[in-house]
Amino acid sequence: MCPMRARRLESASTSRHTLNRRSFLDKSMRNILVVHASIMGGIGTLLQPKYPDELHREIPKLDQYSFERLVQSSLEGVTFREDYSASAMDEDTGIAPWQMAHAAAERLQQENFIDVACDAYDWASNYQISYERAAQMQGDKFDCNDPARHACEKLSQPGIPTYFLSTWPTQPRDRLFHDWHQMAVCKLHDRYFFIIDQAKDGIFWHGNLPEFVKQHSMGRSVPMSIIPGVGIARFVEPRYDVAPAKFLLQFAHMRSEGEMASLGIHPRMQPNIQLATNLQ
Repeated sequence: MCPMRARRLESASTSRHTLNRRSFLDKSMRNILVVHASIMGGIGTLLQPKYPDELHREIPKLDQYSFERLVQSSLEGVTFREDYSASAMDEDTGIAPWQMAHAAAERLQQENFIDVACDAYDWASNYQISYERAAQMQGDKFDCNDPARHACEKLSQPGIPTYFLSTWPTQPRDRLFHDWHQMAVCKLHDRYFFIIDQAKDGIFWHGNLPEFVKQHSMGRSVPMSIIPGVGIARFVEPRYDVAPAKFLLQFAHMRSEGEMASLGIHPRMQPNIQLATNLQ
């Protein structure tokens, strides 16, 4: 074969190989971008609130009395009590992923994996059932996250900023063997909160939220603490009432205690302080 022709064939083969590889990489990159866009588009859809202006509504101006009346008219059968911080906070153990993984392995040795997976799926798929859907499920047993959502739904309608307060056992091992808990909370003022447990038990709490969770769990099976990061989240009603939307919105609207919107209602004096003031 002519040396020039051999070089041309070799060059053409190399070019085709380069083009094929480049074409493959281009197609792969386009496919990745299409999948990424689809995922991000899906997430964006799930993150849509039912009421787009909900986070920008003007907070109503209320005093303690009018706030209590509003809560009573929104939550049937709610009771009120005052409680005060009486304990210093211990250092939180944090997430402790390795200890939790060890506890998860221990639980899987004790229980059937399929049963654990089915329980987890059932919990996730029925997470934060809406008030409207719950009304059609009379007689069913609801988890604590359901009345927490009902309280948030009812109180957010007149414009009160409401939040989920999500707690778990303080010790990493206990998180895999004991229930977690969720409540609804409104910030009235600095170190002054209204917390609704099971949409019935209304607590005017004087102190910060970690202190409340610690004190509230005293006498129960295990001590509890706020879940790091996602433990305080602004309630935003999802446009699509499906589990992924609820979880995504909760992650998207995580807040610290200091970032919570306040109603500006000043706390009432503690009874012993009020008595001392009257005696002077």
